[in-house]
Amino acid sequence: MKVFKSILTGLLPILMTIVGVFAMVFGENDDSPGLWLIGLIIIVMASLYNIKRN
Repeated sequence: MKVFKSILTGLLPILMTIVGVFAMVFGENDDSPGLWLIGLIIIVMASLYNIKRN
């Protein structure tokens, strides 16, 4: 169970960054600044989570 938890905590920032990039790309295509901002916030949160985890 500990191995599974460590794998999930390692993948969480990567998955959050991917979701944030997709939100920024689709927000730019749809010309909606709100979705672009949400994507940026998700990427920043993933970075902060990764820094805090270590």
